[in-house]
Parts: sequence; structure tokens; C-alpha cells
Amino acid sequence: MADATSAEQTRLTKAAAEVQKAATAGEEAARNASAKAQDAGNKHTQAQRELAQCVTQCAAIAAKIRNKAHYLHAEDREAAGVRQRAEAALATEKAAGQQLLQMLELQKQARNHFDKATRLGAEFQKQRQQVSELAEQRREAARIAEEQQRRAVECIDELRLLEGQLDELNHEKFRPGEAAAIRQQLAPVRAAFEQENFEQVIADGQAPLAALRDFMADVSECQAKWDEERQAAINEQEAVETEVQGIDRDQLVQWCGDSSAVENAWEQLNRARRHFDQEDFVAARRELEEGMGRIRRLAEEAGQNRVRFQQREEIADAIMQALFDQKYDNPEFYFAEQKSNGDDNQLGDLVIFARAPGDKGDMRMQVDLDGHVNLEVQNIPEGEEGLCRQMINGLQEGLAGEVDFQMRDWGRAENVTDDRIRMPLDQPKDRDVTRERESD
Repeated sequence: MADATSAEQTRLTKAAAEVQKAATAGEEAARNASAKAQDAGNKHTQAQRELAQCVTQCAAIAAKIRNKAHYLHAEDREAAGVRQRAEAALATEKAAGQQLLQMLELQKQARNHFDKATRLGAEFQKQRQQVSELAEQRREAARIAEEQQRRAVECIDELRLLEGQLDELNHEKFRPGEAAAIRQQLAPVRAAFEQENFEQVIADGQAPLAALRDFMADVSECQAKWDEERQAAINEQEAVETEVQGIDRDQLVQWCGDSSAVENAWEQLNRARRHFDQEDFVAARRELEEGMGRIRRLAEEAGQNRVRFQQREEIADAIMQALFDQKYDNPEFYFAEQKSNGDDNQLGDLVIFARAPGDKGDMRMQVDLDGHVNLEVQNIPEGEEGLCRQMINGLQEGLAGEVDFQMRDWGRAENVTDDRIRMPLDQPKDRDVTRERESD
């Protein structure tokens, strides 16, 4: 491109020099023709003036001759002189005419040179316009090529930047196989750039580059969501583990009374850990929340049971002390139920038994965890129910200040022998016994 421009410039310079040379020659010829024409004009005018004078003199002499009968010698000489001057004037006029012809020829040559210079000037202007347009086209082509190179470089730079960022994303987790397909589409674009085919880079690189941008945005969004869910699951798991560390599992089983519920709750936490290992963070959080919610409810129930157990122990101690004060023989208590391993079920009913001082009126009480008491007076013969009332009143007096003991109904049990009286103190709809532990 540079060599072609230089050749055009050289040709244009030679044409300009030729035009200048022709113009100079035309100007020189015009100046010479003008000078010669001026000189020839002056001589021609002078010769015409002298010839006119000669003609006038000849006419005068001829007139004189006609008027005289004879020729005078002096006049003849004068006529001869006039003739000589006339001949000289004619010669001068002839020479002036020749010079005038030469001047006309020079003027013609000057006009030809001028016309040639004008034609060459017009051609020069045309060629100069063509060269100017060609130079402008080449500058525009260079600008377009430079712009294409700039855009191609920007395209490749963005491509490299996105690919570097893509390597930092776990795209195979969220969009498996798609990155390889996009990279395959971008391979011809890289090859075109290495061959400096910038126009092809721009034409072929836009679609896969846009696809890569969209793919990056989608993967980034998926990864951000995955990171957020993972961090939320980690936070939830750490909080649960911290809370669980403060819970004695054996005590929880003991006081909630439902070992299978505790086992299921802990198994739910284990499932949450397995979900976390499988990166199913939503399921992991759900299992953590549900499992920990069950543990909290079990812990709350265990705490309440423990409080009720302690309150029942205080009631049992008060009852046993009252029986002992009433001279009952060695009051004792035991739990009505045992667990599968043979241990007492401390959350089941507490049984208190005391043998009466005589052979009538043994006391047997069954106290549930809520403090409801089912009282049975044994060994009461038929017709001596008043003794039962007397013994219960004595127990009530012994519990004064400790337990608010009220009995609304009593009678013989339907399914016991005649020598025992059962005093049901808790009815389904109307509580027969209410007791409150007085505050210390």
C-alpha cells in the first residue's frame, strides 16, 4: 500500500513538473511574441507613415509636372529621392510584414503552449483529485482496519478474561458439558486472531462470546445460590451442633420417656449430615430444622417431666411422712412400671404402700406424674366404711400445710374383694383430689 502511494505521488510530481515546464515555455513564447509584435508594429506604422508621405509627395510632383511644360532638373532629382524613399519604405513595410507574420506564428505557438499547459493543468488537477481520493480511501481503509484490530483485540481480551474467570467456577456442577461446547465454537476465532484476520474475529466471535457471557452469568448465579445455601446450611449445622452439645442425650431419654422419639430426632440430624455431604443443602437444612425442633420439644417435655417428677417426689415424701406419723408400718414406694431393660419407669405411676397399725385399713396410693392420686384403703370389712373415712381424715390432717387434700367422692370399688375400699380421687371430668404444694 505504501509503495503504491509513493508511485502515484512520483507520477503526480512528474506531471506537475511537465505542466510547469509547458506553462513556463508558453509564458516565454508569449513574452517574445509580444515584444516582436510590438517592434514589428512600430516599424510597420513608421513605414506606412513614410509611404504615405512619399505618395503625397509623388502626387504633388506629378501635379507640378502636369502644370509645367518642361522638366526641371532639380525637381527630377527630388522625384528620384522620393522614389528611393518610397522603395525603402516599401522594403521596410515588407520586412515589417514578415516580422508581423513571425509575430503571429509566435503568438500561435504561445497559444498552443498555453492550451497545452491548460490541458495539462486540468489533467494534473484531475490526477491530483484522483490521488487525493485514493489517499482518502486508503486512510479510511487504514482507519477501518485499525478499528477492526482494536475491536478484535477487545474481543480476544474479553474472551481471555472470561475464560480465566470460568476456570474459577465449578461450571461442570451446574451446567455440565456446556463450557467445552462454547470453547469449541471460540477456537476458530482464536485462530483468525493469530492470523490477524480481525474482520473474521469480529464477525465470528460475537455470537459465541455472547453465549459465554450468558453462560458465565448463569453459572455465577447458580454458584452464588449454591454458596449461599451451603453457608446457610453450615451456619445451621454449627448452631445445631452447638445446641446439641449442651443436651445430655441419656438424660433426655430418661426424662422425656420416649427413647424412640429421641433416636428418630438424632437420626434426622444424621440424615441432615448425609444430605450436606451430598450437597443437598436445602434438604440438609430442612432435616436440621425439623430434627432440632423435635429435640427442643423433647427437651422441653423432659424439663417439664423432671419438674413434675420432683414435685411428685415432694408430694410422696409428704404422704409417707404423714403415714409414718399416723403410725403406719414402714411406708414404702416403688414405680408401677419397668422399662424393657428392667429399670424403673420413673415417669410412670408412683405407688405408695403403708401397712395400717392394726389389721384393717392398709393404705395404697398410686400417684401419676401430674400428681393425681388414686387412693385405695384395704382390709375394711363390710359395714365398717366409717373406719375408712376416719383413716382418710387422719391422713388429711397429717397432710395439712403440705398438700391441699380434698375428696369429693368415695365408695367401694366394683372389682375388688369386699374387705377393701378403693377411694378414686381422680375422675375424668371432675377432679376429686386437688393438691397444691405450698411455697416455702
